[in-house]
Amino acid sequence: MAEDAWRIQGNLIWPDGGIRPGTVTVEAGLITSVDEQGAAAPVAPGCQTLHGDLVGPGFIDLHMHGAVGADFMSASAAEAHRIAEFAVRHGVTGVVASAVTADRAAIADALRAIAVAMRDQQVAASLGEPAAGSRLLGANLEGPYLSQARRGGQDSATIRAADISEFGEWAAIAPIRLITVAPEQDGVPELIEHIVRTSPDTVLSAGHTDASYEQTRRGIELGIRHFTHFLCGMSGFHHRAPGAVGAGLLSEGATVELIADLVHVHPAALRLVAQARGSDKIALVTDSVNFCGMPDGTYPKRGREYRVADGSVHLPDGTLAGSLLTMNIAVKNMAEAGVGVPAAWRMASAVPAAILGMSAYAGSLAPGRPADIAVLDSHFAPRYTMVRGSLAYDSTREGSKEHV
Repeated sequence: MAEDAWRIQGNLIWPDGGIRPGTVTVEAGLITSVDEQGAAAPVAPGCQTLHGDLVGPGFIDLHMHGAVGADFMSASAAEAHRIAEFAVRHGVTGVVASAVTADRAAIADALRAIAVAMRDQQVAASLGEPAAGSRLLGANLEGPYLSQARRGGQDSATIRAADISEFGEWAAIAPIRLITVAPEQDGVPELIEHIVRTSPDTVLSAGHTDASYEQTRRGIELGIRHFTHFLCGMSGFHHRAPGAVGAGLLSEGATVELIADLVHVHPAALRLVAQARGSDKIALVTDSVNFCGMPDGTYPKRGREYRVADGSVHLPDGTLAGSLLTMNIAVKNMAEAGVGVPAAWRMASAVPAAILGMSAYAGSLAPGRPADIAVLDSHFAPRYTMVRGSLAYDSTREGSKEHV
């Protein structure tokens, strides 16, 4: 039987924004055809058939810190692989490994582990080995050049003024695809200008910021083009002081990310942002931490205590500290907030692909593209995930079922 030829049938998420029955054909790692129901696309001998209720491009998570006890900040390539293996079970085909605010050496160690894990995946792919998890697409630095006033769960002791040489050291270790900064923080305007000149593949994002509307707009003029976990950890909207939220709602050239776990953001707020920005400017993210996929309880991490209960993570003072969200549930929640399945799916695939400059080969079902495909059932539970044409997750295999 041909291991590299597949036919995937179900309700397809089409690039035109529709959802209609059809078939995706995959051969040798690439999508070879995408056909409406009833179309007779030729298939290779021995082609295997998969079925699902919802079939669309694989999800891309721009902002994931960890899961099942593993953390990208732990400086372990093995843990990075473990997180990627968890993500792929939820329809995610690409992850940007996210670090948190810490001292210079700790962030450098985390980036080294991410770089090693990325090389491991590249070597495995070159040898033709089947994918074992989501592809690691680079690093996301959530800090450390943030606002103390809006730090949320970030470590207060290591928040500091921007340092161009420090960023340069980190950028030499691993590809930094995103970095979150507070536009009002000392040295940040100069850092933004430096990154725009020297690191065009790094997306500058505003977050954990107490900036005024005017300060945020200035940051956008300098080069910020994204907002980290929009609405959370930033100066809010007031009719006489629109804040960072107001800037994010009005900045047509910038994208925003939303944590659609219904804990960080109310469903009505999700819908409001969708109406204000449209599905082309919103990226769904999980912001999941190492407690994702673990039972409720109290856990220590980096000298602090975290309480995991009722679908959320809090510090002892009640501060939200990351999420327990998976991407399939983010899509479900966003769809049910009123935007519909195709738009919510786009926010988890095409939009993050565009933010990363990957639109030419990721984010939609189209012939000639690598076969990164997510297949869900009618309740948004993952059935299959295909990474570069390799079946990386199969819920029908014994012992592989995952709670949603």
